Amino acid sequence: MNNYKNFAQVYDLLMIDYPYDEVYQWIVNKLREHHGSTEHILEMACGTGSLTSYLLSLGKVDAFDGSEDMLAMAQHKLSAPGALRLFQMDMRTFQLDRRYDLILCLCDSLNYLSTIEELNQVFQSVFQALNPGGLWLFDFNTEYNFKNYFKDHNFIFDLDEVYCVWDNFYDEENKANHYQLDIFQPDGNYYKRSSEHHIEYAYTTDEIQKLIDKHGFKCLSINDGYTNNKANSSSLRTTWTVVKEK
Repeated sequence: MNNYKNFAQVYDLLMIDYPYDEVYQWIVNKLREHHGSTEHILEMACGTGSLTSYLLSLGKVDAFDGSEDMLAMAQHKLSAPGALRLFQMDMRTFQLDRRYDLILCLCDSLNYLSTIEELNQVFQSVFQALNPGGLWLFDFNTEYNFKNYFKDHNFIFDLDEVYCVWDNFYDEENKANHYQLDIFQPDGNYYKRSSEHHIEYAYTTDEIQKLIDKHGFKCLSINDGYTNNKANSSSLRTTWTVVKEK
């Protein structure tokens, strides 16, 4: 698991184009479609809290992340007395003092788990935390995405506050996409350099569906990104709507 120590400081700058409005509308549409309640919401791997700020309009939110630095950014950004609780927890083994109507794990956070057994732990923890009839919404970057978009590509971010070189390498044998981040931040007349290495892993639809079945969930839909279209062989991201049956 990655701690996002240096990346946390520039995460919001580099993710400025992430479609949070679109993601939020997808969540709202899924709730309407399946008559989902949102009195209590849990956001897993909340990062710096950008999506969390949207969720607060839907109900009381608990959110956690594994990175202390990401949570510090979220704490600074968010203010909702009585409606928000933030925790530092591991998504594989989290336990909280309430049950939830809606649980979310988005922004390809589950891709950071390196084995099926780790995914299995997450599914078990979510099942225990979700109310009967509650929805679990999650997503995955696909292997098609790693092979056709990320593989051997690099991205340059040249902003006033940060300069970042983002290199990618996809290891097809281990189904692992490696991200090498070299981050340069202004420091007086010079730039301070920091580096991080992140890895995301690809999982098949069949592997995910087997875990859904194993833990007593029911899959309601698998979509192509944050749309209502069905996922297909060239989807860059799959989004899953799963219910804990009553």
